[in-house]
Amino acid sequence: MPSVLIEYIIPKMDFSAAGKASTDMKRRLTQLGLPAALIKRIAIAMYEAEMNVAIHGDGGKAEVEILEDCISTRFIDKGPGIADIELAMQEGFSTASEEIRNMGFGAGMGLPNMKRNADELVIQSEPGKGTTVIMRFRLRQELKVNSSTTENSENNIQTFHSVQLDADLCVGCTTCIKFCPTKAIRVRNGKAKIFEDRCIDCGECIRRCPKGAKKAISDPLFILDGYDLKVALPAPSLYAQFGTIYSQSDIFDALHRIGFDEVFDVAWGAIVVTEITRSILAKPGPVPRISSACPVIVRLIQQRFPSLIPNLMPILPPSEIAAREARKRLSEIPRKIGVFFLSPCTAKVTAVRMPLGYSKSSIDAVISFSDIFLPLKRALEERKPLSPSKGFKTSVPQAFSGHSPILPMMENLEPGMGWARSDGELDALQIPDSVSVDGISNVIDLFEAIENGNIESIRYIEALACPGGCVGGPMAVENPHIARSNMRQRCQKDNLAAEANSSVLKTMKPPSPKLPEQEELQAYIWTEPVSPKPVLVLDADFSKALEMAEKIDAIRAKLPGIDCGACGAPDCDCFAEDIVRGFASIEECRLLESTFRKGRNENIRPEDQQA
Repeated sequence: MPSVLIEYIIPKMDFSAAGKASTDMKRRLTQLGLPAALIKRIAIAMYEAEMNVAIHGDGGKAEVEILEDCISTRFIDKGPGIADIELAMQEGFSTASEEIRNMGFGAGMGLPNMKRNADELVIQSEPGKGTTVIMRFRLRQELKVNSSTTENSENNIQTFHSVQLDADLCVGCTTCIKFCPTKAIRVRNGKAKIFEDRCIDCGECIRRCPKGAKKAISDPLFILDGYDLKVALPAPSLYAQFGTIYSQSDIFDALHRIGFDEVFDVAWGAIVVTEITRSILAKPGPVPRISSACPVIVRLIQQRFPSLIPNLMPILPPSEIAAREARKRLSEIPRKIGVFFLSPCTAKVTAVRMPLGYSKSSIDAVISFSDIFLPLKRALEERKPLSPSKGFKTSVPQAFSGHSPILPMMENLEPGMGWARSDGELDALQIPDSVSVDGISNVIDLFEAIENGNIESIRYIEALACPGGCVGGPMAVENPHIARSNMRQRCQKDNLAAEANSSVLKTMKPPSPKLPEQEELQAYIWTEPVSPKPVLVLDADFSKALEMAEKIDAIRAKLPGIDCGACGAPDCDCFAEDIVRGFASIEECRLLESTFRKGRNENIRPEDQQA
């Protein structure tokens, strides 16, 4: 019967290392196709045990054995032992020092959480001789529950990606493989290769590639020619690309000048999402709730953190809400209407073509900032900017295509405009116990902490894959730090202008045109479930997957373990998996290459490479 045995060393009082065992185990169990709920239970229990060993047990080790019918964990420490186990099992009881408590640990929930999440818990301890904690998790019933999800994973295979490789520019430098958050890139035969089923279109490889070999695919400007009435949906971050010399009215006018008949700000949709979010947070539900506005975050959770799918806000993205509203307001015009989202985001190109949470987008095409920037810049330079002292609110500009605009330039959009940068959504929501995180690696760290069960005080998370938020999108033009500053100055200046023109100090006025009525907001909730995407599973058959995992561990033990990337894989774990899957050969390890060539390595057999 196949099995996998893993041992982890847990150093004393090393809080940076504590949690590594549970994180690694989540990765391994995801490969085996176990249900997200079971993986989360195991992760929480293991994390609590790790922390106990590190804090109370003077360090020690963890042994995990994965069998076909159960997972058994054994945590062994070298500490003082537990004098009264029954007392230690009570919630809130802790022997942690004041220093440890001030660091956020030692709340007295470790052993109770282990008992709550494990199917079996055995504690062996004697004062002065250390403690051994044994936990077991049954698998058979869990596997039956999860079989349909794994077997139907073909339904989740993506067929379009906005991030693509220009092989002619790629030199095989391996830079990209180190930064891909889903480890979707390999270098084979001197060229990068993207595993499409793992790619979430975050654009991180576009930022990192020194040769510009990773490209963002969006829709070309000439696509506008196929429509009679052209509607622009500018993302809030578009206004941050032009500094503060040009007003909102200038940019609104310039969009008309370059060929758009109507302009409807996505910031309006962001304010609608804000209202829906408040109403959902007022009701009981999973904690913490996670914003679904960033499509990279939704796809990341689908693939790497499926246990957090229930935590996602089931709300349409602001761009989709704005598109639907624009079509509604123009519905009586008997012309072929095209709705075009102006975006800095590669993932939103994919989201329009392959939506999550709803079946079909109301957006016809996504045009990147990099494509629209120069035509828009020229149009702006052809007219004199409005004086900054006049603020951003002026009359609707005259159209230049013969169509008299129906959709006016909206006012009081500052709460939605702020969504262009990190913290902007939280500034609009104004709710306590919330946190904003930007940058894909930071998001992953936070999600790992949530799955380990050590984030309890946060109600809501604004999670953004790009550094600085949408202003840092891979299709943006302006430096993200400058763009973030531009956006902040715009909103501040707009507020000051509004206050100067008002007899009553402005707090937050409703946008004009007005928001939908409360009963209408339900139309902007997801209509389809978001399901896990088990692309990391080794095999749909658990026994076969366990056999493959056993081989991966055997090969991994023979590799150098320095994660140099010279083999073309991000790390030795991925390389061992690639070998077992049949995608690579162990001879491709550059550090073992000379040994193979001389025929000296007797420890690595040909059968190690067979899946």
